[in-house]
Amino acid sequence: MTAAYYLRGYDRTTEFMAAEFRLPARLLGFIRALVRPPADDPDMIFAYELADSSVARISRAMGTEIDPTAFGYYVEANAAPDSDTMPDRTASQAG
Repeated sequence: MTAAYYLRGYDRTTEFMAAEFRLPARLLGFIRALVRPPADDPDMIFAYELADSSVARISRAMGTEIDPTAFGYYVEANAAPDSDTMPDRTASQAG
């Protein structure tokens, strides 16, 4: 399986996903260094909660404005979609 990696923000009260950003492959080494996955998850398939400071660093590296305190953020993996052009979305866009 080829994985696609996402920065997902969850509402801290409802636990519903409220934001999603596809992480560019070029940043995976950087993100792996922040997450530091255990030896039994070399492909980072598990979900990893991020500190606000890590979200801010990822946001800067992506060139995207993300408020690290708005949600509880995680790095998560899914099977890669066919297209690399999947748009980012927030709850207001998900409709």
